[in-house]
Amino acid sequence: MTEFKLNIADGTILVGSKRAVFHCNHYNSFLQKVICDTFGAEGKIMQINASKKINKEMLLNLKAENPDKDFVELAEGTFKDLALGLLDLSQLGSGVVKLQNSHYGLGIFYKFGKQKSGVCLKAAGYVLAVKEILDGSELSAENIQETTCISMTDTAEGICTLEVKS
Repeated sequence: MTEFKLNIADGTILVGSKRAVFHCNHYNSFLQKVICDTFGAEGKIMQINASKKINKEMLLNLKAENPDKDFVELAEGTFKDLALGLLDLSQLGSGVVKLQNSHYGLGIFYKFGKQKSGVCLKAAGYVLAVKEILDGSELSAENIQETTCISMTDTAEGICTLEVKS
């Protein structure tokens, strides 16, 4: 389990020495939808790249704090502990990542209905951060595509699939 550090004096929570802010699915869904509706495709790119940047910093810190722990397990566990879903990075080397119970996929589906494209932007950035740490690559939003998303189904069932292209 990922260690979250609470500073009682100022009320901050640190994850991997980075300040963390936790919001409910309603806030997260509405915020992402507003950004995407306002900026279109550029809004998606902006959110994926922002997620990659902040998550890479957090994951590098967690890796340094946990040198004896397998990094892929640490990354999967941290994603789960952040209540974002169950991330399976076992096929990342071949460019495929599976995501069950996506926080954004479910939240957006139940708030706004069936979507035309994937909505797991935070997860996409997180996956890019993991890949960069593992192999030293430099990636951006253009290197990842969500090919299946539970928000694109009629029932919000199934698994989200993210494909990474180097």
